[in-house]
Amino acid sequence: MSEELINIPAINKIEKKQDSRSISWNDFKLGPLPNACVMNISEKDIIRCCELYDDNTELYNNYAPSYISYYSGQNVITPFRDISAGLASLEIDFIENIPRGIDLTVSGNVIEKSIRKGRGYVDWETSIFDQDKLIQKNRRSWYFAIPEDELDKHPEKNASKPIPPRPDNFESNHLQLLLSQDRMNQFEGPGEINGHTNVDLAKKQGNPGPLSQGAFGFGLISRLIANDFSDRFTSGGKMSLKFVRPVWAGEQINAFYSEIEEGFLRVWAEKDNTEEVIVGTVMLA
Repeated sequence: MSEELINIPAINKIEKKQDSRSISWNDFKLGPLPNACVMNISEKDIIRCCELYDDNTELYNNYAPSYISYYSGQNVITPFRDISAGLASLEIDFIENIPRGIDLTVSGNVIEKSIRKGRGYVDWETSIFDQDKLIQKNRRSWYFAIPEDELDKHPEKNASKPIPPRPDNFESNHLQLLLSQDRMNQFEGPGEINGHTNVDLAKKQGNPGPLSQGAFGFGLISRLIANDFSDRFTSGGKMSLKFVRPVWAGEQINAFYSEIEEGFLRVWAEKDNTEEVIVGTVMLA
């Protein structure tokens, strides 16, 4: 790993250059990612984050939103700007509230490359430090289309832990978010042309329209649990999410939870037709 810290934005992609490209299956090697990074979450970053998620900036006078860390888990693959893959799962340890206005160190580690049902999966872990203090860690798994000759070179991916079934009756506050094309475009940033922003390109990829970013469902569920459980979630909570169905531009998602037992929640995001798109669990502190 390079000893030089590379500055990365907190809530935007890294700067686009002429030779910028997406990271692919073959670019990942087991072990530490090549670069350690530094990011500083500004007032402007928090305003942008809250605008994207319909959140309230007045909640974050002392700390940043807990879900603002999503982008750093992508930017840590610098100099690559995009990931030519689909997000399968995301696990987060919310160890401390995320400070704002100071330099935070971000590092990444590829922990597994595996195969399942003809797809290649890359799992990497991102750690965010305030000096020597670990404040948040997340592990994400992405699935790639890979050459056939790669299928026999890697172990079979282990099955993930099952999610408790959705209860027939539950009590939960909920939050909703309309994933308009404009919101998706704003998330990507000006001038970005990809399957999230461009209708023609999305249809060439075999989709009915632009695919929403999984970050929105993660952020909405995180907002809901933080609103209702405060520091029991943001300072010591653990979340595990599976991304099970796509969400297309123009659809609305709704986030819910059900307390299965003391301190253990089933969480999910669903469309207006109650079709679940993200399912998972939260363990409160």
